[in-house]
Amino acid sequence: MNRSQATTVTIIIALATYSLSPDSAQAASFTATQENDPNTLISKLLGNTTGLDTSSFQVQTIGNAQAFGTFQNDPFNLKSGVVLSTGKVTDLPGINRCYTSCTDVSTDFPPLGTSGDRIQLRFDFVDNTADKLYFQYVFGSEELPEWAGSIYNDRFSLQLNGQNLAYLSDGTTTVNITNLARSQDLILNPPNIGPAINETKLDGYSKPLFFTGNLQKGKTNTLLVTIEDLGDGIYDSAVFLKAGTLSTVKPPDIPNVPTSCNPIPVLGGTGFTRAPGTGVPSTSDSGTLNCSGSNSSNPGGNGGNGGGGGSSIPVPESSSGLGILTFGIFGAGAILKHKNNQTLGNGGEETIAT
Repeated sequence: MNRSQATTVTIIIALATYSLSPDSAQAASFTATQENDPNTLISKLLGNTTGLDTSSFQVQTIGNAQAFGTFQNDPFNLKSGVVLSTGKVTDLPGINRCYTSCTDVSTDFPPLGTSGDRIQLRFDFVDNTADKLYFQYVFGSEELPEWAGSIYNDRFSLQLNGQNLAYLSDGTTTVNITNLARSQDLILNPPNIGPAINETKLDGYSKPLFFTGNLQKGKTNTLLVTIEDLGDGIYDSAVFLKAGTLSTVKPPDIPNVPTSCNPIPVLGGTGFTRAPGTGVPSTSDSGTLNCSGSNSSNPGGNGGNGGGGGSSIPVPESSSGLGILTFGIFGAGAILKHKNNQTLGNGGEETIAT
């Protein structure tokens, strides 16, 4: 069964009150405007280019025109810049009302499948005297967190002269859904309680990340920015490139991004097991997430420990994708689903302590 056929999980919120509902919120100031003119995009991105031959810059957009754009007043503290998405960039701003099995940020560009959802921005330029190139960005996705550990592992890369240098903040881990879901860099954005629910429909995103790479002096250098869907073409991912930070001088640090939200009242305590071959978390490969982005792993532990308050979410390690989790995140006792539409916790395959 593909994901478009998956049964939506009904979730009950118990004993929860919120000071502001999405329906009563004012319109968000965050905007994303479709724009695929190469000259407009490069002018938005270039910062201090001392040492580069700026007259040599050649820029190429590769992919559907609706996948490229500019943004303003984002919730990530980037302020403005260029956005690339595996779907329509204009779908990214707005109120996040849906968290699992949603189609509000889900465009499959033709040809259907992954081939139409590989979006690239290419820069070719001559370096005269500069040593390094810098960039600041945020990666976000509608795949988070329920498709972490699956074949739907959308990814982002920044290849400088053929070498991918897009890493999470540890400086070694590449940027994709599964890696971000197990990283301290993750910020979840569930409806009603997420830090940017009135600004973006994305269910999760990274803290601002930093790119640096060594240039080849006296030669033409190539920077290839790529974001792509994997596994299928639905549930979009996006990367936000901060304006003025494509630079040969290290840009200043970005202020901390808001990460706080009310606790998510599900999956507290222990008792996380799986049947062999299901491809979902077990006692030896589980981790936990909470909505603030403060995450922990528990390799070889005694189950996915969500803590007494029940504010964490088990996330699968990489798997074959044969048994993929989509999980209801609001309300105690939420039912989980396999990709193959089996109910977890009812048939002896999976038990979740709530």
